[in-house]
Amino acid sequence: YFEEWRDDLIKNAQFKGEPLSFISLKDDPYRELLLSKKFFHSNYKSNKKIVLKNQNKKIKIGYISADFRDHPVSLLLARIIELHDKSKFEIYAYSLTRREDEMTIRLKKAFDKVIYIGDLIDNEAVNLIRKDNLNIAIDLMGYTKNARPNLFAKRLAPKQISFLGYPGTTGGDSIDYLIADKYVISKKLSKFYSENILYMPNTFLPFDNTTKIEEKEISRKDYGLPEEKFILAAFHRIEKINPKVLDLWSKVLTKLDKAILWIQEPFPFAKENLFYELNKRGIKEDKIYFAKKTKYLCDHLQRHKLADVFVDTFFYSSHSTGIFALWAGLPVVTIKGLNFASRVVPSLLENLSMSELIANDEKEYISIITKLYQKRELLKNYRDKLLIQKEKNKIFNSELFVKDLEKLYLSIMY
Repeated sequence: YFEEWRDDLIKNAQFKGEPLSFISLKDDPYRELLLSKKFFHSNYKSNKKIVLKNQNKKIKIGYISADFRDHPVSLLLARIIELHDKSKFEIYAYSLTRREDEMTIRLKKAFDKVIYIGDLIDNEAVNLIRKDNLNIAIDLMGYTKNARPNLFAKRLAPKQISFLGYPGTTGGDSIDYLIADKYVISKKLSKFYSENILYMPNTFLPFDNTTKIEEKEISRKDYGLPEEKFILAAFHRIEKINPKVLDLWSKVLTKLDKAILWIQEPFPFAKENLFYELNKRGIKEDKIYFAKKTKYLCDHLQRHKLADVFVDTFFYSSHSTGIFALWAGLPVVTIKGLNFASRVVPSLLENLSMSELIANDEKEYISIITKLYQKRELLKNYRDKLLIQKEKNKIFNSELFVKDLEKLYLSIMY
């Protein structure tokens, strides 16, 4: 019924939800565009008349987000902010929340200026940002939680870009550009995005190559994991685990006798629902293990070495979670779809020359995992390859990424 419900929202019903909630349910970029268009035009009105022109000595870039804290966006972006060429660019942050932690402190040192605008109404926030005379305003949120798309609809800068935080189109006419790569949005699929696509040469996903992994010796016993099992890691947000994902993981667990699922521990009610849904699919509780949230990212990354394979979700693949798994040396098996959100991990694997881990459908997904289960030497080869790629692959090169990103910014200036 999902397709009928979604199509009714596109054509008839008033849409009070947000497009993000539909991304994980179907890889249909055309209908994502229609849904986003309806959402945008039902809620926001673009300020098309205003023309902003700036003559700054340095190019002023403003990043707008509620996530300048311990959040996937900041974990990926922090090193890029630190590496920006301050002789050519002035880098501003406009924070939509007051939540602060160690990451906030790090970012405050990296930005030229950090301004809190969360308590301001739209017009106050817009006027404050415009006074800074930005050349480019970057929306790091799209339609995610605590976002304020209306600020961009009113126009903050001559050029406005959607980047990193939202894996899809905004469907409006206030965001001029969307940063992607040739794999997450191919030229053929670019017609399903309201924005002009700015293509990064390797991956659109930034990475902090100073990210540490704790190196002390650990064992499966330390984490209450069985020694002789084949561990499928799935450290995903619970919202990405839709019924189709549960169907597929259940088939894998049923087929592979010694396989268990090691999953990020959700809230208690979600945990109960997860047990209930997996039990309906014939999976007993002894096949499921939970990974508790760690205080530090380095500890979380360290425990990746205890797993055999990282199993991806679809149609909303693991973005920061996926690149962290690869950084930690854990092979990721994924399914390639048609929408942006489903093609992020496939893009990373293509860059790593590991396309054999990309399935085109559910049957192939099971087949790839089964092959790795049966041929452990092949699994070791992937792990060894990731250790080498960690040192030399462009997807992990923060310095190269920021240079390519700045080239994109310069390309739209003139």
